[in-house]
Amino acid sequence: MPRITGRYERTRVGGEEVAAFIPEPLPPHDPPLSLDGEVAALLVRAEAALGGLAARLSELLPENPIVTIGRVVDLLSTTKPTANKAVSALFDAGVLVETTGRRRVRTCGRAACRDRPRSGTEI
Repeated sequence: MPRITGRYERTRVGGEEVAAFIPEPLPPHDPPLSLDGEVAALLVRAEAALGGLAARLSELLPENPIVTIGRVVDLLSTTKPTANKAVSALFDAGVLVETTGRRRVRTCGRAACRDRPRSGTEI
């Protein structure tokens, strides 16, 4: 069955012929997506709702200074993708920092707590 959503291009690399599939631009490209009227209003409401969740999460951080995405899901009673977006908004604002260095099952902490010395840790 031939592909109709792109094209193959052949070229030579290092003396060897290779083929690459080049997909067509993602929809909607014809006609292009128009962000006016109802769609623009919906986007504004969605961004405001996400901002509200990030604000609510920042209010909960004093009692929960270290959180995981799973904990944020529980705290905000939301879905994992929405919790990720709220945490990303707080990362971008410098409120949260990633504390584990891992890509999965990350732990986040309040930026204000990161540099605060802990009692009993003196050498």
